[in-house]
Amino acid sequence: MALAESDVGWLRGTCWTSMANNSGDDRDADAAQTAARSPRTVTSRELLGGERLLVIQHEEEVYRLQLTAAGKLILTK
Repeated sequence: MALAESDVGWLRGTCWTSMANNSGDDRDADAAQTAARSPRTVTSRELLGGERLLVIQHEEEVYRLQLTAAGKLILTK
């Protein structure tokens, strides 16, 4: 049995739904779920705060995030 465009299904690895099947509330909930699954993005400039070195404590370990003269980032333990 073939699926109509209005059916919910998978198309090329991406979930798609017909807009006719979703109320405004459903679309808002879908957008909130997508946002919740997206990783938070922080720029290196925000992390470093104008400095060249940031010390990160993760549980019992200490890490150093360093900005090099070439503009690269190095994370060391």
